[in-house]
Amino acid sequence: RVWVQRARLRRATLHSSAHPTRARAMLLGLLLSACLCRASAGAPQTVRAAVVTAPTTDRRVHLELVEVVDVPYPTLWPGHALVRVAASSVNPCDWKFPFLSPNPLWRYPKVLLLDFAGEIVDRSPGAACEALAPGDAVWGMAQAGAAAEVVSVPCANIGRAPASLPQREAAVLPLVALTGLQGF
Repeated sequence: RVWVQRARLRRATLHSSAHPTRARAMLLGLLLSACLCRASAGAPQTVRAAVVTAPTTDRRVHLELVEVVDVPYPTLWPGHALVRVAASSVNPCDWKFPFLSPNPLWRYPKVLLLDFAGEIVDRSPGAACEALAPGDAVWGMAQAGAAAEVVSVPCANIGRAPASLPQREAAVLPLVALTGLQGF
C-alpha cells in the first residue's frame, strides 16, 4: 500500500509542471488518505484530522501549511449525527476555499474537506435524525471537517450509502451529485 502511495506521489510530481494546481490538489488528497488511518482505544478525547495551519496570502496551494494533528472530539449538536469517516474526497471547493479565498473569520487550524462516506457513531434525538441508526453506512457533505476521523454532520446532509458502492467511491459523489441535480 505504501508503494502505491509513493508511486502516485511520483506521478503527481511529474505532472506538476503541466498542471501545478491539479497536481497540488492530488498531492493533498494523497497526503490526507495516507495520514488519517489510526486505531483508537477507549473513549476518545481527540481525533486525528488534516488541517490548514494558517491562511495564505499569495492565493496558491501550500502543502507545507497542511498538517495532521489531534483536534477535539466533535460535539453532537441537535439535529446532527456523529460519523466515523471511512473515506473523504478532495473536490474543487476543498482546495479553492482554504487556499485561494480564505475567510478572515476562520479560526486556524481549519479542518479540511466536505465530502465523506462512513458509519454513524451516534445521533441526536429527534425527527431530523430518526431515519439513521448507529452502524448505518452513510455518505454526505459536511459543513466542514470531513478530513477527520469523526465529524459532526447535520442529518439533513446525510444519506444511506448504496451497499453495492465501496466507501472510497461513495465519498467522491456527494458534491458531484448535488452539482448534477442543480443542473436540472
